[in-house]
Amino acid sequence: MPFGLKVRVMGDYELIGSLAELEQKVRNSIVRSAARKAMGPVKKAAIAAAPEDSGALKRNIKKGPSVKTYHGAVSVLVGAIDYKEPYNGSGPKGGRNAGNYAHLVELGHAIVARGSLKTRMSRGRGPKRIIQIKGTGLTMGWVAARPFLKKALQLNESRVKTMIEDGIRKGLEKHFDKLGKGKG
Repeated sequence: MPFGLKVRVMGDYELIGSLAELEQKVRNSIVRSAARKAMGPVKKAAIAAAPEDSGALKRNIKKGPSVKTYHGAVSVLVGAIDYKEPYNGSGPKGGRNAGNYAHLVELGHAIVARGSLKTRMSRGRGPKRIIQIKGTGLTMGWVAARPFLKKALQLNESRVKTMIEDGIRKGLEKHFDKLGKGKG
């Protein structure tokens, strides 16, 4: 259920030039830190907008433990990340694993009765994989989407962009101050 937000620092040639001068490890550290801090308002808005049935969904909306960099692009995960409450019936109201159903709440889903979709292993050459085939399930209707993550991202889009730019500026200042003090 990935929803994206692209932030490009354009027009601020001083900021872009300063970032370009740094070695990749330092540049990634500064940008990752800024991006992670900037996603805080999105997390708070998603928690506020999430529907509350058992409370497991709201409780498990978190920022991901790591910030990843792919070919110069930085990604921060915000969503229902549930490492502590597996579905074992021991948690509050049955111990629901929010990571297993958050996408169904966000996007909506079909109601299937009398069985479900059947799966089988693929046949033939190549790696074996599970494929879905039409099963005995009867679609009874549709549960409407109750978006909370996408709405949180859209409401905070401009704020996230400015927080990332400000975070990069502060990170650069901190880095160059550290270099200045080290030389003197």
